[in-house]
Amino acid sequence: NLTATSAQLNWTSGAGGTSQRIYLDESRSKVVADCASGCLISQIGLDPNLTSYATGNILEPGLAYYWKVVEYRSASCQKTFSTIPSFLTLADAWTQALNGNIHANALLSFVREAPSGQYHGQYLISSRGTIGANVSSQPGWLADLYPEGNLSAEENTPVSLPTYNQLRSLFGREATTSLLLPSAGSLVNGGVYEVTQSDVLDNIYSVPSGVRALIFVDGNLTIDAEVRVPANSFLAFIVRDNLEIGKALLGGDSSGDEIQATLIAQGFISTAYDRTGPTEVHRRLIISGNLVSLADTIFFYRNLGDGGNGTTPAELVSPRIRTFIQAKNILAKPRIFWREIPAGF
Repeated sequence: NLTATSAQLNWTSGAGGTSQRIYLDESRSKVVADCASGCLISQIGLDPNLTSYATGNILEPGLAYYWKVVEYRSASCQKTFSTIPSFLTLADAWTQALNGNIHANALLSFVREAPSGQYHGQYLISSRGTIGANVSSQPGWLADLYPEGNLSAEENTPVSLPTYNQLRSLFGREATTSLLLPSAGSLVNGGVYEVTQSDVLDNIYSVPSGVRALIFVDGNLTIDAEVRVPANSFLAFIVRDNLEIGKALLGGDSSGDEIQATLIAQGFISTAYDRTGPTEVHRRLIISGNLVSLADTIFFYRNLGDGGNGTTPAELVSPRIRTFIQAKNILAKPRIFWREIPAGF
């Protein structure tokens, strides 16, 4: 049973156990680590024969939650389910991706259904696990249990993604370093930049024409203002930790908030980190670039309310076609530096 604020978890318990534990949280990585750093639900010492658990009304609408059950057989031996199930609480807001493919390295079963005549993705939608019947691709290109076709998502090979450090090693060598984000105007010659701590982008970021630039952030990045990039330029933010986007960006208007850049984060990504609650109504968010979380979850928090959710996606991820060409030119090959060494050294 699933509502906007609660869920009934069901499973088949093993035989011979002495107790069970339940872990549940928005962060999959926390659940995988047995909630060592805390979770929304972390219950221990439960009856070994228990096969269901009611969360109570503590969940938020439209959010993905991950959970698992650990069965203890003795003080030193435990058996854990091989998969980390997930579910999405009920809500009306939905998200759309254009000009690119969608892939989930877990399940893609609990996506809000798109309105009649609309779709979630314009091309291929693939998932390491199952894809629910409510997920829609414009041409009908759905590939679940990708790539091997095993029924358990954990038994299918995940799409390999580099770590932040690997990306920085490949593309960030001899970057211009600073404590704060470089001003947009200083990017006139393009290149690679590295911010050595967390920072906040709180003024409209207008990139010059003809620029191709990468900005690495060794920490968290908070975006509270629009990022404006001409069609003949390319900008990517690559963030070591979490990337949080404000609910009302400076420079946005009733048509939406726009970030015309590719966003990559090793941690989680939030599209409205400062919202007051799940029912708060926002402007829609348009990301004219790629949106990638390397190792965590993307939280789609925008909500257009009853008047907008029925027709318009709360988040629209739509890279410009030229973005793929620009990205290939700057990210296709690692930056390699060399120097001649005299003989005898």
